[in-house]
Amino acid sequence: MAIIRKRTSVRLNYRSVEITKSLRVGSGVGAVQIYDGGIATYEPNYELVPLLLIPEVSIYDYNGIHANGSVIEDSALQSIKWSKIVSGVETEITSEPFYGLASGVSPKAGCQVFTATDTDLGITRGTLAVHENVEPGSATTYVFTAVYYDSTKGETHQIRMEHLVQCESATSMPVVAIDAPNTIFWNPMSDIEQCTVTARFTVGGKTPDASKFIAVWEAKDSNTDWHEVGTLLSDFFAKVSADGMSVTVKYELMGAGTRLRVRVKYDPSGAPSSVTLDAQSPTAQVRFRRQFPNLDGQLSIPNSVDPTLTAVSVKTVLTDMRGHLVDNSKGIAVPKIYVAPNSSAYDSSLSYTLAGQGELVTIPTSTFVKLDTGRNGACFGLEIADLGYNKILTDADGNYLTDGDGKILLGR
Repeated sequence: MAIIRKRTSVRLNYRSVEITKSLRVGSGVGAVQIYDGGIATYEPNYELVPLLLIPEVSIYDYNGIHANGSVIEDSALQSIKWSKIVSGVETEITSEPFYGLASGVSPKAGCQVFTATDTDLGITRGTLAVHENVEPGSATTYVFTAVYYDSTKGETHQIRMEHLVQCESATSMPVVAIDAPNTIFWNPMSDIEQCTVTARFTVGGKTPDASKFIAVWEAKDSNTDWHEVGTLLSDFFAKVSADGMSVTVKYELMGAGTRLRVRVKYDPSGAPSSVTLDAQSPTAQVRFRRQFPNLDGQLSIPNSVDPTLTAVSVKTVLTDMRGHLVDNSKGIAVPKIYVAPNSSAYDSSLSYTLAGQGELVTIPTSTFVKLDTGRNGACFGLEIADLGYNKILTDADGNYLTDGDGKILLGR
C-alpha cells in the first residue's frame, strides 16, 4: 500500500499578555491633607510621615511562557519613572536621598523614588515616598510611568498611572466631596444595576447645620449642558434623595454614560436659598461609563457530520479572557456565527458570510463544500457583539416618543 504524503503548515498564534495595574497607598496616611491656618499645621504631615505610593503591575500570559503575577521585580519592566503635575505642568521627580524613612534621619521636604526593593524598609521597587506637603487649596498629581517588554510577541506596553493628592483648608474653605472615584465603570454583564453616590459637605473640617446649605445635583451628557437633575424628561436614570445629599443612578437607563456633579449653596447666616451657584461654588464631579467586557468563546460543533444531513447546530460557549464562563442571561453579548466553504483550512482568502446569531445557531449544510475529495466541509468564525445600550426613541423631528403616561420609550 502506497504512503500518501501530505504537506500542511501550522502557525503559532501567540496572544498578547494582559496587564493589570494599580497604585496602592501605603504607610497608613491618606491622600487628602487638611491645613489648619490658625496653627499652621498639616494633617497628615507628609514631612513627618511620608505618603507611600506603591505601583502594582501584573501580567497574565495566555501562552503559558511568562510567569503570571507581579512583574515589579522583573527586568522586563523597564524605564520606571515618577513625575508630578502642579498647575498643569508635569515635571519628572529625580532620584533623591532618603527623607526620614531610615532610623535617625531627620525628615526633609521632597520625594524619594525607590529604583530597587529595600528589604530593610519593606519597600518594593518603583515605590514613591512623598515627603512634601501640598499647598493649601490646591492639588498635586503624582504620575508613575514604565514600559513592559513582552519578548514572546516583541511588543512594548506603555504603563501610566496617576494619583491625586489634595490639600483642603480647615479654617475657612467650604468643601464638598463624594464617596466615589472620578470615573465609575459599569460592566453590563456582571455588575449590579444601580449605585448610590453620597456627598459630604464640610466647612473647616466639620459639617455645618443642615439649614445653612443646600446640595444641588446636576447632570450633563454629550447633547446637553449642565442642568439640575429632574428638570429634563430624560433625567429618568437618576434620582436624588430626599435630603439632597445622595443620588442613585440606574445604569441600564443612562445610555453609554453620563456625568454628574454636586454643587453646594452655603450661607453661614442660614439663608442658602438666596445664594447663586457659580464657578466658585464648592463642586465635586463623577463620571459614569458603560464598559462592555472583552469576551472569548468556543464553538461546539462536530468535527465530521453525515453528508446526508441538511443542517448542523453550532453552539457558542462564552467565556471571559481567562477562560471562565460568563453569565449571559440578559442577552447583552450576541454571538455571530460566520461560515465559509472549506476550500482550504489554511487559505487566508476564505470568504465568510454571516450565517446566524445567538448562542445556538442552525446552519444548512448547503453552505458546505461537497464532493470535493479532501476539501469537503466548511470553516466557521465567531464574532461576539455588544447588544448595545438603551437609547431614547425619537421621531423624525427629534422629539421624544412617550407612552400613554408620558414616560419616555427606550430601545436598543
